[in-house]
Amino acid sequence: MPYYVSQTFFRPDEIGRFEWMLPADIYNLLTLIRRDSDGNTVFIALREMQFLAVIDTDEVFFVDGNGEYLYSGDEGGRVIKLAMRTFRPSERDAVTDPVPCEVVCYSPDAESLFKMRIIGALEPEMRKYRSVRQPLPVQKANIIPLGG
Repeated sequence: MPYYVSQTFFRPDEIGRFEWMLPADIYNLLTLIRRDSDGNTVFIALREMQFLAVIDTDEVFFVDGNGEYLYSGDEGGRVIKLAMRTFRPSERDAVTDPVPCEVVCYSPDAESLFKMRIIGALEPEMRKYRSVRQPLPVQKANIIPLGG
């Protein structure tokens, strides 16, 4: 039986945004992960960076696992560094084409982090996440006795 963990995140004021062409492989994986999540939020660790990608229904946002931790009353949580949102797959001609989206920055280093590290680390971790959650095919084992 699955269990659910609730996490709190804080969204600072936006300090910038830019348009991005998300590679088709990443967008298509994102679509499959969202479909398989039944509307639940998905957390994918970007281990090499100590970041967490949080996949929600409308956006993917990123938090630094070693970064700032804030409290508001009794709630504590990580601070969002950037978010990908406003995905526009209808603007592409084929499923192999990149998908335009918007990247919203909440920290001064967010754009460079995204372009230099996050986008490269995201696809392999999404592939790993998806591969371990695929149902295994039903298999049968035949045992043949050796000897007499």
